[in-house]
Amino acid sequence: MKLKITCILFISLSFFEMAFAQQRNVTGTVTDTQGLPLPGVNITVKETSRGVQTDFDGNYSIQAETGEVLVFSFVGLRTKEVVVGTDNIISVVLEMDAAELDAVVVTALGVKARPRSITTAIETVTSDDIENAGETNLANSLSSKAAGVNVVSSSGSVGASATIRIRGNTSINKSNSPLFVVDGVPIDNSNTGNSNAGADQSNRAIDINQADIASIDILKGTAAQTLYGLRAANGVILITTKKGIAGEPTISVTSTTQFSNVSQVPELQQEFAQGRPVNGVPTYRGPETGESFSWGPRISSLEYDGDTSYPYHRLGRLVPQGTGNGQPAEAYDHYDFFVTGILQDQNVSVRGGQIELNIIYRDRI
Repeated sequence: MKLKITCILFISLSFFEMAFAQQRNVTGTVTDTQGLPLPGVNITVKETSRGVQTDFDGNYSIQAETGEVLVFSFVGLRTKEVVVGTDNIISVVLEMDAAELDAVVVTALGVKARPRSITTAIETVTSDDIENAGETNLANSLSSKAAGVNVVSSSGSVGASATIRIRGNTSINKSNSPLFVVDGVPIDNSNTGNSNAGADQSNRAIDINQADIASIDILKGTAAQTLYGLRAANGVILITTKKGIAGEPTISVTSTTQFSNVSQVPELQQEFAQGRPVNGVPTYRGPETGESFSWGPRISSLEYDGDTSYPYHRLGRLVPQGTGNGQPAEAYDHYDFFVTGILQDQNVSVRGGQIELNIIYRDRI
């Protein structure tokens, strides 16, 4: 009986030594497609609990048997499986996993980054949103397209200026307009000459052809200053234009025609002439003075002086009664000069390979 127990114990120990001897030390290096070592890559033996990670130089060492499968995985890279053969050294190259790139945004100087990797709040407006807006001014096209962006047009006339604010005003006596950047180049979006008198002059963003825009990214918050400095304190309107694409040439044609009419105007008084009190006396001040006050003398107390060289009226200047040619002053309808405004915007775009040609025709009346 004692001899039988000894034999069984000897056979069991021999089987354990044989199984343990099949496992061996497998080493290697994990790199990317550029040959750079990848630290922190997970290497596991498939369907087992054995696993290790690569060191700072991308090296690893793991116990495995012939026929087992080593699984190499890393965030953002494609998982790779390798069957253990007779070699004790197994080095692998991990490739980028395109499925992990769910979205890309453009930051400073055209540098692309994933949205979660930057700290700036971003709103994106597509080219379809811009083209379907039907506006001549790019600033007006951004109205109601992004959260926190407020656009106010000075009037409903064709080409009227518009102001744009991101998250409201930030200064009392300085500019509150965001910085406009086109393909990494800052541009001027200022407007001049807009006051309570004279003609409205549009902001310069109207010069941008909206059919050329691929996308618009709106950067909000003080973090935008890290990209473009103090000029970006009020936010950034980042414009990316269309580029040539490989493949068959494509031709796009867009045509827009708009008609504008005055719907309503305020009533004007026709009793007092242009001017202001001088030493307490209502005095006529003509258009050559550049003043727009309507606190002058009564129109019925004025007449023309007969100077035909006067550029603002064929009968001359207005002077007090008894000092001119006796022709009484006339009160005019200030709105009789309005006509139907016509805006035509024609755009032809040819894209193919790496070449893009745009032919633009605009006509305003």
